[in-house]
Amino acid sequence: MSNTVKTLDEQAIDLERAKRRAKRVIDAEDAPQHAPLIALTLRELCDRPRTDYLIDELIPEGALGELVGDSETLKSFIAIHIGMVVALPSEQQFFGLPVVKHGPVLYIAAEGGGSLQYRVRAWCNAHKLDIDSVPLRVITAPLNLRDATFQKELEVIIDDVLPVLIFVDTLHRATPGAEENSSKDLGEVVAFSGR
Repeated sequence: MSNTVKTLDEQAIDLERAKRRAKRVIDAEDAPQHAPLIALTLRELCDRPRTDYLIDELIPEGALGELVGDSETLKSFIAIHIGMVVALPSEQQFFGLPVVKHGPVLYIAAEGGGSLQYRVRAWCNAHKLDIDSVPLRVITAPLNLRDATFQKELEVIIDDVLPVLIFVDTLHRATPGAEENSSKDLGEVVAFSGR
C-alpha cells in the first residue's frame, strides 16, 4: 500500500468536487416533484383537450410568456393594451384575435411605473372608459421575484386580486442580481410562477 501525499492543489480540487457533489444532492432533494413521464400515442396526443386561451391563438391560459424587443419598441404599450382587453369584458378583440376569457389583471411595474398612469389614462380616454371600471391592478414598488419575502407579499396580493393575467415589466428589474442566461437564477422565478 503506497502512501501518496496529495498536494494542496489536489486537496483543493477534491474539496471542490465534494462540494459540487453535495450541492447536486441537495438540489435534487429540493427539486419539485413531477408527474410520471408518459409516452403518448399519436391518438392520445390528438385527443388531448384543446388549450384554453385568454386571447385566441396568442396567449394560452396559465402559460408563461415573454414580450421581447429592443428598447423603445412600445413593449409596455402592447402589454397595457393586452391587459386592458383581457380585463374588460366589453373588449372583444386584440388586433383581430378574439379575447376568449376576461378577468382581473395584475401589472407589476418594477421600474416604478413612471409614465404608466398616463398610458393607462390615454387608453381609457381613447376607449371612452371610466378608469374606475377597469379591473386592472398595478404594483409600482420595486420588488425581487427571487426573494421569499417579496414572494409571500405577492402571493397575498394575487390571492386578493385573483388575476387571470400577470405582467412583470421588466423581468430584469424584478430579478435583481439574476444572471440572464442562468437557468438556476431564472428557474427560481419560473418555479415561483408555477405555484
